[in-house]
Amino acid sequence: MVPARSQEQARQQPLSDDEKRQIIEQFRQRAAQEHDKVVALGGLHMLGTERHEARRIDNQLRGRCGRQGDPGSSRFYLSFQDDLMRIFGSDRIAKLMEFKWFQWEEGLPIEHPWVTKSIETAQRRVEGQNFDARKHLLEYDNVMNRQREVIYEQRRRILEGIDLKGLVDGIIEELAEELVETYAPKDARPDAWDRATLQASLTRQFGVAEPFDISANDREALLEQLIALLTRAYAAKEQLISEGLMRQLERSVLLAVVDAKWKDHLYMMDALREGIGLRAYGQRDPLVEYQHEAYAMFRDMVASVKADSLAMLLRVQPAAQAQPVSVFARTPHREVHEERSGLPPRPPEPAEGARRDLIDRAVGPSRQPPQAPAVAVGPKVGRNDPCPCRSGLKYKKCHGK
Repeated sequence: MVPARSQEQARQQPLSDDEKRQIIEQFRQRAAQEHDKVVALGGLHMLGTERHEARRIDNQLRGRCGRQGDPGSSRFYLSFQDDLMRIFGSDRIAKLMEFKWFQWEEGLPIEHPWVTKSIETAQRRVEGQNFDARKHLLEYDNVMNRQREVIYEQRRRILEGIDLKGLVDGIIEELAEELVETYAPKDARPDAWDRATLQASLTRQFGVAEPFDISANDREALLEQLIALLTRAYAAKEQLISEGLMRQLERSVLLAVVDAKWKDHLYMMDALREGIGLRAYGQRDPLVEYQHEAYAMFRDMVASVKADSLAMLLRVQPAAQAQPVSVFARTPHREVHEERSGLPPRPPEPAEGARRDLIDRAVGPSRQPPQAPAVAVGPKVGRNDPCPCRSGLKYKKCHGK
């Protein structure tokens, strides 16, 4: 037995190794006694009121009853109206159980191999459906993962400043090709090209007002002119700002535009993912439709990033530096001389509004219209007449003083 110890002694002195071994042995003996009692009663019995959709969960519950060779048992009670049997089970089993030749008595549990088979079939259907859902979820995620890899690689290149000038040159060439494809398509004749709108688009979108020869009838020549025009405009902007500052500006602008467009793209992809399942009603594969539309949205997002980045870089203007102003030029001449003369400083002059209020209050009485003279209402009271206040005194001794 463990020697009795007071609570105060237990708080002050830790247990010795012998005392710890004795306590552990006591708990082992108690656990062995309780184990023998449970085995004598037949072991652990698991009672289930419903079968799970996954057979793995049911097998785990059954495994709790026979750990390490101990005895145990399990039993499930379920109904044909449970969700598992009602949705995924076969209605034929429930109808067969109602036939009279089965001779089921009211209130007795129904045990039959057909019922067990029907339950296992329903569980396999649910597991297959869940597996397909997880498989499709992975396929949907792979679309976003590929786009995410492209964007993150582009951001890494911008953050590290790897050949930003070459990146901008590539953007200029791609945007020039898009402009030519939009306003001078291949299947259109040269006289049908929209040259005026092309010139207006350059001015409106990129702020490039430099005229160029738009009378060329060759698409390649027109493309070269556009590339040269945008390159000259960008070089002039770089010369105006300085090369080092332009590299920093490229990094900041590209990062800001990519981050903003990517966040908007993620919101649009979430909205597309929520409603793409409705395409199945039109006999179309939702996954294929999602892949097509996601690619189109990503392509538009990348084009928007390039166009907005180049437009911001070409439209940037250096801030005008303020000319330094002398302190004596900002300070009134008389205040400077008063401070140098040793006289006490003059109190600050009031503002224009306060000065106007002071003038109005000073000249206010003279601007008021003259008041009319007082007019007597009753007869004039003489000095020796009784005072109208009925005090008994003469007027000259009372209110006529």
